[in-house]
Amino acid sequence: MFGNDRRPWYNFSQFGRRSLRLGRCRKKLPLAVTSLLSIPVIKIDTDGITNWPSFHDTFAAALDFPDYYGRNMDAWIDGISDRDSPFVLQLENAKSFRSRCPEIYAAVMECSAFSN
Repeated sequence: MFGNDRRPWYNFSQFGRRSLRLGRCRKKLPLAVTSLLSIPVIKIDTDGITNWPSFHDTFAAALDFPDYYGRNMDAWIDGISDRDSPFVLQLENAKSFRSRCPEIYAAVMECSAFSN
């Protein structure tokens, strides 16, 4: 239950009012926690993401962003933050996405911290 630094491995905290960040957790914990809390999981298939336009196309379709979505990371943060209820983003094939598009992957990880 506790790592070397005596913090629980299931340590998760609320960021903002709408997003849940699960930190230092085992692979199966996020789905278990979300099912217990009835938080929907939105799966994003990252196989089709090869550049910035395909990234914005994929997320806009999966998350139902409005037609006026600005197709930049500020607009992405707004689109994520404007949802009515909490949710968990699950990036499918994240390892290949990270190796294929390291800049976009880093931007998603950084900007998801700003969503509330």
